[in-house]
Amino acid sequence: MATAAPAQAQVMFPLSSLSRQTVDAMLDNISNLSPAAGRLLYRNDSDDVRIEIREYENIRWLHIGGEAIQAAMNVALPAQLILPINIALLSTLLFYERPTKLLNLGFGIGCFERFFMARIPDLCLTSVESNASIIRLAKKHFFIPDDYPVINDNADHFLRNIDERYSIILCDIFENERNPSCLSDSRFYYAAYRALDANGVLAVNLLALSESDLIAVLLEVRKHFAWVLLLQIPNFGNLILIALKNEPPPPGTIDLRAERLSEKLAVDLRRLPAQLQRLPSK
Repeated sequence: MATAAPAQAQVMFPLSSLSRQTVDAMLDNISNLSPAAGRLLYRNDSDDVRIEIREYENIRWLHIGGEAIQAAMNVALPAQLILPINIALLSTLLFYERPTKLLNLGFGIGCFERFFMARIPDLCLTSVESNASIIRLAKKHFFIPDDYPVINDNADHFLRNIDERYSIILCDIFENERNPSCLSDSRFYYAAYRALDANGVLAVNLLALSESDLIAVLLEVRKHFAWVLLLQIPNFGNLILIALKNEPPPPGTIDLRAERLSEKLAVDLRRLPAQLQRLPSK
């Protein structure tokens, strides 16, 4: 059984908000970064793939092989979410406004942990990461407290072997810049359904899929979840899949929640409702 760590027991971060222009400028810089850009803070070639941490101005980021930036942090405001993919995953809050327990499958450098520690300190977090080296690096280079508990386990294995019930499950996992096979497996979504409470919400970050591959994934998801939405991230090849246990609220309600949460959490969620695509309920 997993132990959820009360977020209020951890280090708090500044609640300072960034202007939209500042965030856009950061993203412009990030989009032009490469594995060779910025100042090298760390490199490890001993694992199966090269792991690097680099920094340019206030942006510190993680590379795990390939060209893509896996995660990034603003050193001056470490609680701020700056990548559109992270912000898109917050769309779960539009369907579950007052979550009490959140499971993060794919801890990475702890972007969501820093965010929720600062913004929703009463939220109990359970963090899972399959790569022990990444956990150590998050605590050394990305402002995660040394005593913050991270479960070193495979997301699929962990999900199938727990008895906890969560308000929200975030899933952001990859294998060598590919979607892992579990994300095309009905058993994964059954385990996620079982691990959610009665009003629970699941969000999965998927890399670009062909139409046939996306349909195959949706067929597996729809075996267990009656309500599914998709969120396409502009200028990115990612697709956020959102699966709900209950019928989603009407669009007007979601718009109001996005406005309210944007003020409360100091992050702009107002663009998300227009990007959501509801699939017909089964």
